[in-house]
Amino acid sequence: MAQRCPYLSTTAKSIVLPEHVLHHASAKAYQKENSNQIRYKIFRAHNQYLKRLDTASKQYGINLSINNAHHKMALLFDASITPPSYLNPKGEINAFERRKNAENQGYQYIQLPSIEIGSRRALPLDQVRRFFDVIDEHVKDCIPHPCWTKRQLIDYYNALTYQLAFQFLILTGVRPTHALSLEKRRRYGVKQAIHSDKGRYRVIYLCDFLQESIRYYLSIQQGLLTQLNIKTTSPYLWFLLDKDNQVQVLNAKIMRQFMQQYWPYRDTDINTVVPYCLRHTFAQMAQSHTHPQLTTQQIDRLMGHSSFGEHLGSDLCFPSNKKALFAFLNHLPEKLYFTSDPSTRFSFNDVVEAS
Repeated sequence: MAQRCPYLSTTAKSIVLPEHVLHHASAKAYQKENSNQIRYKIFRAHNQYLKRLDTASKQYGINLSINNAHHKMALLFDASITPPSYLNPKGEINAFERRKNAENQGYQYIQLPSIEIGSRRALPLDQVRRFFDVIDEHVKDCIPHPCWTKRQLIDYYNALTYQLAFQFLILTGVRPTHALSLEKRRRYGVKQAIHSDKGRYRVIYLCDFLQESIRYYLSIQQGLLTQLNIKTTSPYLWFLLDKDNQVQVLNAKIMRQFMQQYWPYRDTDINTVVPYCLRHTFAQMAQSHTHPQLTTQQIDRLMGHSSFGEHLGSDLCFPSNKKALFAFLNHLPEKLYFTSDPSTRFSFNDVVEAS
């Protein structure tokens, strides 16, 4: 029951289950919870399992004695039972240590500090928001003047490329070592695409904000290639142009250098912040999302963690399931304070090339 439970977190499952029965051995490395939260989730799950057994036993006239005095404390969610005070805080159960008083007269219970378990690479949301603000400012600084030059246009296009690439990472959670752009032949409309993930192909979903960003970017790209008379055979939707107007495909090294250059807190943690941290941040946002709360299986699907052939489509994504995934993905731009700022938009129709 713990293995299949949709609301027992991946971190909690890694505590109660042996590694060989976990859905994906590496999934726990992307999420973080403290020991008080894990303790609560395990306790709640245990109660729910007991309640299901109790209900089934009564239905078939079997007396399992689950509700006897020995199990009275376990049935926390039985309305007839008043839980003890240490179980009242929602979402956490604290741990206490029984210690003797200094005078050896009686005992006292000392609350123990919680322990962080799981990923340490997820970035604070305030820092991520500030990072994307810096990228926005960089794009604004590169907007071509009314009488633009080709160099200004390429600088603006490259700034947009970096912006879209980082939006793609934080809004899809893909591995930046395997996918930094979508392949043209594996994009189906603008809502979903297939990309290679550790040598296997899987479906990724694109939120509304990302779809609009891709549309605008491709309009600028088409205008740029026409103005510079560049014919490219690049298989990717977005790419850079070097000083010789040649296509330069994004890679992990280029993205890492850009992130470290524009990371607003580079004086303190420049050596630890890399694009892969955005994948951990995405996983943490998925875990903490509550409206609607994503199941463990839905988070695994978004992260590309599979053990039962999900990457091949064997877990048919029903409309209600897909609706929950898109609800989460469409919430991310708002959570990260992304906006479609008209002041960063450039149009070939409004300006002319400088002579």
